[in-house]
Amino acid sequence: MSYKVSQKAAKKFLKTAREKLVELPLNEEIMVLADKIFLAQNKKGISWIDCLNVAVIKFYKLEGILSFDKFYSKIEKKK
Repeated sequence: MSYKVSQKAAKKFLKTAREKLVELPLNEEIMVLADKIFLAQNKKGISWIDCLNVAVIKFYKLEGILSFDKFYSKIEKKK
């Protein structure tokens, strides 16, 4: 958000969202899934953290992720 909109908007969003955000614990199964997703990537610039986010989405059966990164929408279409 700070990159696409502004740092000020990102800070405001964080302060507002922090009241409602829920932390999801990581476990071995999520880490293995993140590795599997990462190892399947061929495109340059996809980080393991991107793949970890996808693994968390899949593991917890979440609807998606708030991101401007096009990588996530491509992965979501592969469901």
